[in-house]
Amino acid sequence: MRLLFKTGYAQDTRLFPFGGTKRFRAGLALYAAIRVALAHWSPVALTGGNMGFVLSDPSILGYTFDSEQKMYYLALVLFGLTLLAGPMSVEADG
Repeated sequence: MRLLFKTGYAQDTRLFPFGGTKRFRAGLALYAAIRVALAHWSPVALTGGNMGFVLSDPSILGYTFDSEQKMYYLALVLFGLTLLAGPMSVEADG
């Protein structure tokens, strides 16, 4: 269903069923205001806001994974352990 207003602007009521474009624009403005407020809010500075924060390289028993190759092998070992642990948990349940 299309409605034609005095200005000649056609509005699709299926697209904006709850009050038209004014409520849509108000909701969009509220979203933008909340997003900016959360990005610049002082407690959010703890996490770095939009930029995030940088973690240090992981280390296990004093061995630091400081290169991409070392991180790959760490992820590969963790993935393998996950695959091994999966069937064990299923057998324990059933």
